[in-house]
Amino acid sequence: MVRGVGGAGKSSTIDAMAGKTFDAQHKSTVGTGLEELELVHHDLAIGAAGGALKRYERTDGEDEYALALAAHAASLMDGKGAANEQTGQSMLSAIQKPKPRVPKAPQAPTSNAVSAPATTSPLTKPAPPPKPPTPRNLQNPRPDAEPDAKVSTKATKEGPSQQEAPSPAVQPAAEVVAAPDVSPELVIRFKNGQLQSNLVLRVQDTGGQPIFLTILELLTTPEGTVYMVVFSLAKLQEDFAATLETTSAQLKSIQVFAAGAPIILAGTRREEVKGGDAELTKLSDKLLDGLRQQCAPAIAGLEPDPATGRCFFGIENSKGYQGDATIRDLVKAVEVAAYKLPSLRQNVPLEWLRVHDELRKVGQVQRRVRLDAVRAIANKHGLPHTGFTLDEELSAMLTFFHSLNSILWCALTAYQTADALVLCVLLE
Repeated sequence: MVRGVGGAGKSSTIDAMAGKTFDAQHKSTVGTGLEELELVHHDLAIGAAGGALKRYERTDGEDEYALALAAHAASLMDGKGAANEQTGQSMLSAIQKPKPRVPKAPQAPTSNAVSAPATTSPLTKPAPPPKPPTPRNLQNPRPDAEPDAKVSTKATKEGPSQQEAPSPAVQPAAEVVAAPDVSPELVIRFKNGQLQSNLVLRVQDTGGQPIFLTILELLTTPEGTVYMVVFSLAKLQEDFAATLETTSAQLKSIQVFAAGAPIILAGTRREEVKGGDAELTKLSDKLLDGLRQQCAPAIAGLEPDPATGRCFFGIENSKGYQGDATIRDLVKAVEVAAYKLPSLRQNVPLEWLRVHDELRKVGQVQRRVRLDAVRAIANKHGLPHTGFTLDEELSAMLTFFHSLNSILWCALTAYQTADALVLCVLLE
């Protein structure tokens, strides 16, 4: 998320990082603007034309589920998948409820049969022991499916046993949609290096006018967001106290809703500062001292400029990505900060990606969806996992999507209908 007062150069900074031409007449952002940009490493290394950030386009129109599974399969073929699973923790563990240990009385074995271990989704840690009777793992065929049968669009609904009638108090299991096929060609392209899993950023450009601050509070989230606060170096030199005040206000707002999140300060209009590098260093020292006095906890996650040691990245957007090395350093800093996020150190359940893909498609035709409809989508794709209720996992999943700015969701997200207040998820 890119924040700052109006006219500081937030939109121009995003454009410069993406290699776009500088526009001195760029209009101020109204509310927020969102763009998906992919950080391409080979461009970053050699400084190729077009910049390190490029518009993210999904390969061959594939969904995130298919891309994630193909990349994971390729890593397993290279012998890297097991190591990756050991280093990442499943997001499900964050909502795992501690359960009391109940000692079991010793029992004599009744059979020599050995039960097979429960299988898990390749991007998640093993779940707690399964509870009969309904399996929830969509990566494996259902017990009543033909082993070599082609995966159909919907799984067969399990019926009651012939020996006993279903209890009228028990609701029938929801019909679960089978996991879609993943193209072998897609796996091969990942394995051969034709495709690579790059960092994809949902860059959120925000309006700097005071009227938009309440909107930013709804969008400010921990776990999955890097915050860049942009200010004018020329104004910092001209009116230090006012710039310090507005910058600290932005940082305090972030601290309230996303304490400990990575913070990057970007100072624009560097060429207008009188005194050159020496003066920039003095301004940096003075600004850092002022921020420590006004909002020390809010800069706990500050990422300084490693090239200069300053607390901010002094950039000149008019020179563009190719003409200003500090802009390229700024892109690198965003990547370094992003990989410090808790969400990038956790494995996402594949079923969550399938829900994400469907919500993205729904969002192309409508702006909001009722929570009960989202609950039905989640249930259709196999949620909840064993050991969780649907509401527990649904809340954790939507909170994660919200932290990525994929949706807008919080416990109070609602809209008034004729007769009730209905919880909903905003898709745009």
